[in-house]
Amino acid sequence: MKQSDALFPTFLHTLRRKMNEDINKLLESYSLTQMHIPYLMVLCHHREGLSQKDMIEKIQLDKAHASRALKELIEKGILIKEDKKTYKNKYFLSDKGLIITDHMKKSNSKTHESVFSILSDEEKSQLDLIIKKLTDHIMENKD
Repeated sequence: MKQSDALFPTFLHTLRRKMNEDINKLLESYSLTQMHIPYLMVLCHHREGLSQKDMIEKIQLDKAHASRALKELIEKGILIKEDKKTYKNKYFLSDKGLIITDHMKKSNSKTHESVFSILSDEEKSQLDLIIKKLTDHIMENKD
């Protein structure tokens, strides 16, 4: 095994930990936890709203987890639930939710900029291509 093979998981863990440190400070200020992040981020990228079922499929979490997190986000005024009497209700980010997700994206961007600031523009471009190639390969061979 090459040294880089052993370093890659360590890098991913360290990057995730750094991002979590920064984002946890933000979450605390809104009385939120890591549990809420997937739902906020998926809705941030689907402004037209999503049903609970669609969110579960996209983020691969179970229904009980989703129900609990979505209920809390509604109670905090961060999400809005369509007022339909069916199980296909859509959830949307409220204005408060849009502000929070914007802050989360800015925090992540700031962390990325700090971590990758030592790379040249060419190295960043190469890294982008490598990550896209690996992600596409993983997604194609998911099952």
